[in-house]
Amino acid sequence: MPKPESFRELIHPAAVSDMLALFQSLLESREISPPEALALAGAIHAGLRKPHRLNGAAYAQYARAMALLEHHLPDVYRHIVANWRPPTIRPSASKRTYTDSLFDDTAVVPVPRGKNVS
Repeated sequence: MPKPESFRELIHPAAVSDMLALFQSLLESREISPPEALALAGAIHAGLRKPHRLNGAAYAQYARAMALLEHHLPDVYRHIVANWRPPTIRPSASKRTYTDSLFDDTAVVPVPRGKNVS
């Protein structure tokens, strides 16, 4: 039986360059379906958003592949464009400043004991 360490070597996330090579290969052989192209384009985009260990060549290769896709398989290209959903970006909580709290009428201001507020 193989050692557990060898399993880790077999299973690893695909590199962007590997996904681009697969995309290019499927495109050139015209053996890519619209849903496959959309899924692969999404995976490539996710990899390109993490720029560690990437250079401009990956972006250029992706742009060339998309241009080829538009030219050679326009139906697949249109499917990607029509169904593309940008990644959801969770909005960060709005930053409140001291000035905001001064003009916020929902702010709770403690009333000192023994003082009547009318």
